[in-house]
Amino acid sequence: MPYIKKADRKRLNLVIDALTNILAMKKENSGEYVYVFYKILKTNFGNGNFEQRSNPIKILEQTKDEYQRRIIHPYENQKIKENGDIE
Repeated sequence: MPYIKKADRKRLNLVIDALTNILAMKKENSGEYVYVFYKILKTNFGNGNFEQRSNPIKILEQTKDEYQRRIIHPYENQKIKENGDIE
């Protein structure tokens, strides 16, 4: 994951926290998350040449990989410790 400066993180987290608070009330409605991500990506990358338009794919793939590495894999490892590995 490309790490960003703490000052930039602080600025971005203000917006992220506000949006998270709104969406947190509807965790079961993944459609709203898709809508938000789509609108952000379309607004910022929806015009221009192929490279500009394809950048969201790279962003989403890297985001997925980072989420898997930091959230999913530790969860799976904990469950293996609790329940034993598959045979």
